Amino acid sequence: MKTLQAKLYILFSLFFLSREKLIKDTITNIPSGYKNIAYLTDIEFTIFGYFAYKYTHSSEKEKKEYEKNGITVSYKELNRLYVSTPHLATVLKKLQDEKLIKKSTLSEDKRKTNYILSYAELKKFNEINITALQFCNFTDSDTPVIDNLIGGVIKLLKNNKIISEAQEKNLESFMLKSDNYNKFYYIALALWTSRYLITNFQIKLMGPSEFMVYAMIIKYYINNEKKPITTKKVKEETGLAPSIISQSFKKFIDEDIITRKEINKFKVYFYINKKSLEKRLAMDTVLIDEITKDFKKSDDKKFEKFIDKLSNSVTNKLNGMETNKICPNKKCGMEIPLMPGLKFCPYCGTKIA
Repeated sequence: MKTLQAKLYILFSLFFLSREKLIKDTITNIPSGYKNIAYLTDIEFTIFGYFAYKYTHSSEKEKKEYEKNGITVSYKELNRLYVSTPHLATVLKKLQDEKLIKKSTLSEDKRKTNYILSYAELKKFNEINITALQFCNFTDSDTPVIDNLIGGVIKLLKNNKIISEAQEKNLESFMLKSDNYNKFYYIALALWTSRYLITNFQIKLMGPSEFMVYAMIIKYYINNEKKPITTKKVKEETGLAPSIISQSFKKFIDEDIITRKEINKFKVYFYINKKSLEKRLAMDTVLIDEITKDFKKSDDKKFEKFIDKLSNSVTNKLNGMETNKICPNKKCGMEIPLMPGLKFCPYCGTKIA
């Protein structure tokens, strides 16, 4: 396995797995008008990410139209993101109910329905996510590597017929105007929203929820955790429903990536099979290999330095985050959200501080 490519792949996985935590920790006072945008579920984020991705690829004329009337995306486009149809319909309905997107029906056929996100909401979405990346502390010395990465991503998208030549030219304009944070944010969004459309990329067979569980498994692996993974821990980290987590675990058990061990009716542990996971990671990092294949030999040291710096930034940030406390009363054992000045468990009254 090429260590640097694998590291970058894992870092992208950690970004998505820890997205909400990074936002909460980096932006101490999120304005009330931003909260619905800040705390999106993984599938909601995928949908919003696609709106952002589409806007970035648009021409100056299209951008002006979008800024005036909102960004329009068809149901068919969203369905290509490998979100199951019933689930997609439910999520879109929820976003409409929360007045985050609007529906524009062209006919009775829902496949010909358009969804519109206002430019004001898109700006909030981009702003909150880019602000959450500030801990990366990018400098001018990182620019050549980020430019090489974004060049590799654009070439990958074009080779897979995901973007056209015209859209590639639009991205040239975007690169000239953008700083390192905006560029890195684009790389992450482009890979996240296009991964199901890229030929020979194994992870395209995963839905967003499965990917979050997979990223959690990777996190345990790179931290060399001795403790087994539990459904409860995955739920705490990802916010996914236990039924979704169980479905995802089944997929990884079938692939021999994890082994299930039932302790009793209420306690099930999952252990990582390192050799199988390493084999799987080697196949998954094909995507990063594609992005970096045109790097020159002289770029190797810069790339290594960039990955090490990014890795340290992410690790330090995640390790430094406060986590919710668990009530010390074994009969209660409830998770207690972090609240300033809270000294007693709100569920049973036990002293916690």
